[in-house]
Amino acid sequence: MNKIIFGLLIPSLFLLSQTLYAGIYKSIDKDGNVTYSGDSINNSKEIKIKKNLTTYSPYQYNKNNKTKTSKSKQAIFKKYQHFSISSPTKDQTFNNTGGVISVAINIEPPLKKNHIILANVNGVTRPKKFKSTQFNIDDLFRGSHTISVKVVNKKGQLLNSSETVSIFVKQHSILH
Repeated sequence: MNKIIFGLLIPSLFLLSQTLYAGIYKSIDKDGNVTYSGDSINNSKEIKIKKNLTTYSPYQYNKNNKTKTSKSKQAIFKKYQHFSISSPTKDQTFNNTGGVISVAINIEPPLKKNHIILANVNGVTRPKKFKSTQFNIDDLFRGSHTISVKVVNKKGQLLNSSETVSIFVKQHSILH
């Protein structure tokens, strides 16, 4: 029974794929506008599409030792299209934080494994390196502060940086 079903299924799938294929037609109107369609229009010509289209892999085939070698991921990576501080927001005020401020980053595409985020506080780059888009900055006590972040590769080359965000930290005084 299974052989009969299998014997009927394969030819019917082949016939279905042939009926689903529609030709592509190209026509040019009197104004010179080019139109492509799945239907034949007046004065249209069918375009022949090659069955073996070439696609490129992120791997290169090494002819000498017949192995695949990955292209450099750094070479494939173009640029972060979006990189900004989403929290804290511009001119945000914090009360009694104990000197700790949480920072959240928006980054597109996602942070690559070999890239790190550095925080710049009050014009000085902090030594701690972050691999996450959410982290805490310590030692931000009473007063106004500026925060910016940058993403660098393992060699320390700058890939992108954010705009600077100003924040205010309020602490209760022991005297009052």
